[in-house]
Amino acid sequence: MATGIVKRLRSDSFWRSPYVAFGVWVFWLLAVAAIGQRIHSKYQTPGPFDDERQGFCDFHNGIYFPALAFSRGVSPYGQTYGEQYPVARPIPFFAPFVMVLHLPYAWLPLHTAELLHFGLLLLQMLALGWLVARFAKMPQTAAAVGAVALFIIVTRAGYSTLFTGYFTFLIAIGTIITLQFSHRPLLAGPAMLLACLKPTYAIPLVILLAARRQWRTLIVGVSLVAAANLIAVGWLLQYNSIDQLIADVRLAQDMHLEDPNEMPVNTWTRVDIMGIVAKWLQWNPGEAFYLLAMIPLIIPSILATRHLAVNRANASAVDLSGLIAGLTILVTIYHHYYDALLIVPAVVALWWKSEPTLCNLSNFARRTMAILITMVLMNYLSAQFVMQRFDVTGISHQIVTSLNAILLAIALGIAIREAFLKKTCVAC
Repeated sequence: MATGIVKRLRSDSFWRSPYVAFGVWVFWLLAVAAIGQRIHSKYQTPGPFDDERQGFCDFHNGIYFPALAFSRGVSPYGQTYGEQYPVARPIPFFAPFVMVLHLPYAWLPLHTAELLHFGLLLLQMLALGWLVARFAKMPQTAAAVGAVALFIIVTRAGYSTLFTGYFTFLIAIGTIITLQFSHRPLLAGPAMLLACLKPTYAIPLVILLAARRQWRTLIVGVSLVAAANLIAVGWLLQYNSIDQLIADVRLAQDMHLEDPNEMPVNTWTRVDIMGIVAKWLQWNPGEAFYLLAMIPLIIPSILATRHLAVNRANASAVDLSGLIAGLTILVTIYHHYYDALLIVPAVVALWWKSEPTLCNLSNFARRTMAILITMVLMNYLSAQFVMQRFDVTGISHQIVTSLNAILLAIALGIAIREAFLKKTCVAC
């Protein structure tokens, strides 16, 4: 019976059914309405961070007010910004281009900008769903795209991105397009503008593209990223000295790492291995340590990626190389659960059994990794509101909030092992 259901789900006729499409999109709209209602009921008035009311807090603190300050020549990284605008603190070291990208919001009243941003987030989610369905070689139908969009919105990563108003969809789309078309510089290079909005994405991505030997893409992408950020910095330099900007960035990073909600000991959001190690050691390391720790952690992924590149395995966002890249970005350096959107294409391809892109995997490895990654994406046990509801504290809190990083690390280990065990499949 189970086999018959699986075959039915994998048939083109099922995904071309108008009834399936109608049902999928109804559930997606219900999920959108539910999240919209929760944003309204848990809306965070701009100002100090409130654990109990986080609705659209990241839009206020990370997008709208930074863009508004930037438009007026005020550095969003500095203390002056934190004092003049209703925010929790200065923004951490996002790429300066983030403010340029979100500058149109600064021209609108806050509530108008909020409505526009929510609508754009939905469009970005649909774009991500379409890309995932296309790259995973699912049928290009409304039902299939809707099913992926529904999967995204019910994951903790998708839900939290909509609820808090963060810009994770943009970074995920940029990173996924970069990985999928890393052999086409004119497509992947511009996509790196989005992928590199945060250094914690940019650094491992650049390293892994080098391991793939995609030098032209790197040259195009890094040049565009550098030019875009220099333009943003040039604007701020009209109102601030270079020394002041550097001091602001250092202050912002210090305040970020000293935020009790960001400290590994307290955080419920981290999915990187060093964050979890620090949690169990009751330690709050500095940013330099995270960068140094990334080196030994990323070396196995570099070697596995180079091995696949040398053996001419296709490099995309949904093959073994793409799976390793997504997991590596998450595990090796500072990341949160919402960043798991990066591995949605690979996990959909794992479940869909896209043979041309995942023929390097054994059935056991494919199923195990699919289950582990899906558990991370659907893990609401470590969500703050769930732990508060059930009073999860002490050792239970430590275990629950460490689970995501451990599962991702295991999946990455399996993927790296498969990369070295299997020879290139010429069908890829």
